[in-house]
Amino acid sequence: MTKIDQKQLLLNIIPAKNLQKIMAKLKLYLDTRRATKTGEYPLKLAINHKGSSEYLSLDIYLKQEQWKNGFVVDHKKIKQLNNLIQSTLSQAEDDIKDMRKTHNLNNLSAKDIKNYLKNIKREADPETEEDRYLLDTHFQKYIEQCKKKNTKDSYQWTFSTIKNYSKDTLSFEDINYNWLKEFEQKLTEQGLSTNSRAIHFRNLRAVFNDALNRELTEAKYPFKKFRIDTEKTEHRSITVEQLLQVFNYSGTESENWARDVAMLMFYLIGINGADLYGLNNIKNGYINYQRNKTYRLYSIKIEPEAAELLNRFKGESHLLCFQEQFSESDALLKKVNGKETTDKKTGKRKITKRGLNTIGETLGIPGLTSYVMRHTWATIAAYLDIPKETIAAALGHGGNTVTDIYIDFDQKKIDAANRKVINYVNNYKTEKADQ
Repeated sequence: MTKIDQKQLLLNIIPAKNLQKIMAKLKLYLDTRRATKTGEYPLKLAINHKGSSEYLSLDIYLKQEQWKNGFVVDHKKIKQLNNLIQSTLSQAEDDIKDMRKTHNLNNLSAKDIKNYLKNIKREADPETEEDRYLLDTHFQKYIEQCKKKNTKDSYQWTFSTIKNYSKDTLSFEDINYNWLKEFEQKLTEQGLSTNSRAIHFRNLRAVFNDALNRELTEAKYPFKKFRIDTEKTEHRSITVEQLLQVFNYSGTESENWARDVAMLMFYLIGINGADLYGLNNIKNGYINYQRNKTYRLYSIKIEPEAAELLNRFKGESHLLCFQEQFSESDALLKKVNGKETTDKKTGKRKITKRGLNTIGETLGIPGLTSYVMRHTWATIAAYLDIPKETIAAALGHGGNTVTDIYIDFDQKKIDAANRKVINYVNNYKTEKADQ
């Protein structure tokens, strides 16, 4: 492999937010059209602009199996190569910004951009020579690889929180025990709860572990002695009396709509919003779907109480109307629960859209959300002495493990459990009416 000229290696992948600004798409790729005598291929920079493409050689040669998902793998110089590629990202962004100041990209061809990048001359950056891999760089790359929106949002929240705390660009070497303790103190002063702080530290730890596993940094592991504290969350179920108060509530149109969605969730064994939003398959009296959280295949028998509500929310081109009315499940849940805002000056909570939260306030049931339906179903099931294993299976806990594959839990037990819970609520309602 030829010696790498650091001045020629310009960038890895320019973030999508900047691609729209510069109007040119830049991406690293391994050109596997023709191998060298040693079975290696050149790593090149593809410059796509105005419908044409140019390629800039980076003087890096790799075997096909050594380039995966934008990283060098299984190579004797894996750390040096990856660090060199990643550390040039920030500088490349500055180069493009500088180019926009002096050039109109609409008047340039892809070849012009290639020549500009190829001919940039600069002195070696001392920090690059120290092989300091940037936390910012890897955090953004990690976020891009997250498949689930909620997961991506969680990591973006942590990244934004870190950037607000530390305005300077951080490398992995900057994250040590003292930094973690100071960051924790700052989050505490800002009023962040113990469990919210734990989310940030778990996310940061996951990004740190990923960089270490990929051999992108040799920074000392800061979480060996740092303890991530958590606390038991408040029990979020409500009593049967309160559940029936919600089911019998009559208020505004938006509140009544939210009430009906909550009832459907309860009758479908406390189904969560993301799964409810995506329902599309009914066969032989069962709703069949893949759980959004665990990707596990799951079935719920449609009881008469649920059937009535399913028909009420019937969609035109989908099983339910939710996918036609909302762009994503989060939007559905915001309408079900109601939208809340906090006054930045007074810190007081203000409800701008009515939903389960306003129903709860009216009935004296604080913290009423759609998730309460799931907890309440489980609490009633436990009260009725339904085995924990059955409750767990009914709630769809677990994943596609070997045990899950070879032990197919009896669907009839789940059906019976749901019917028993619904009957208890119905009979409780009747008993109260007779008193």
